[in-house]
Amino acid sequence: MLAAAELTYFDYCATSDKPSILEFRQEFIRAWSDFTRNALSHIGPAFPDAIKVELGNESPTLYVIWHFPEYPLLMHHLAKRNVIVAAAQDAEWLRPLAQVGLVANFSRMEGLIALRRACEKGQSVAMMLDFCYEGTRNRVAKFLGLPCKTPSGLIELAHRFGLGVRLISISDNLICTELVPSFVNDADDCLEWLNTKISGCIERDPTRWLLWPSLWSRVVR
Repeated sequence: MLAAAELTYFDYCATSDKPSILEFRQEFIRAWSDFTRNALSHIGPAFPDAIKVELGNESPTLYVIWHFPEYPLLMHHLAKRNVIVAAAQDAEWLRPLAQVGLVANFSRMEGLIALRRACEKGQSVAMMLDFCYEGTRNRVAKFLGLPCKTPSGLIELAHRFGLGVRLISISDNLICTELVPSFVNDADDCLEWLNTKISGCIERDPTRWLLWPSLWSRVVR
């Protein structure tokens, strides 16, 4: 994984004329270590409030997230708001949410049904946008300047059932949200806006994006 991340990162820098960070390997290992520690702390007996989290208002919302190391620290905040989390697998560190019915595995039909029902009844949902699984609904949108398959099913449902869309990211040791502007009025524009915002976060601090190994699997050639 580390070799794939490093090769993909330097390939991206070479093809996009972005300056590369020479200490990528060391910083990427540190970011994965942070993610692992945060995930383990979440399933442990006591959860540390290690970082400030601001999620905005509590109206029905589709929270869009990307893979930064502090992602697991969001989980108990989402649970407090009864947010159902879309996931591709039954990860152990998501167990506390699964036990209270707040994880929907979209690789199974019952998970897809649960996500749709949540949107229909106005329950908030959280999803990751920076990876696209085969067999899932997607559209092509620019990501890091490249045409990439981007998951679109929940974005489409949010627009259909009137959920607000908020991007969750991290800045200056604060996990916070940014509401998709009202002038972004269809799914394609929403995906472009979200991908542009996430791309900006990644380009400012590349080693904190954990999915460099997967980038080229999303690119449409």
